[in-house]
Amino acid sequence: MELFSSKFEQMIHQLMSRNDLTILATIPDKRKVPVALVDEIRRSSTVHLFEVRLVTLCVFLIFSPFTLQHQM
Repeated sequence: MELFSSKFEQMIHQLMSRNDLTILATIPDKRKVPVALVDEIRRSSTVHLFEVRLVTLCVFLIFSPFTLQHQM
């Protein structure tokens, strides 16, 4: 798994230190097994976390313009 790779962790740190990038990523649920890199990302002051639950995702898919456009 890449989360346990030191090379991957170094690359994530390099990417997160850049001010010219916006990164969209998923991270494991905090209730699962803790991973140091994930905890560090979660605590970063430059990170904005959005929790997406199955219900939220379903509502988004039902009411998104893309979905409505393709249902007609």
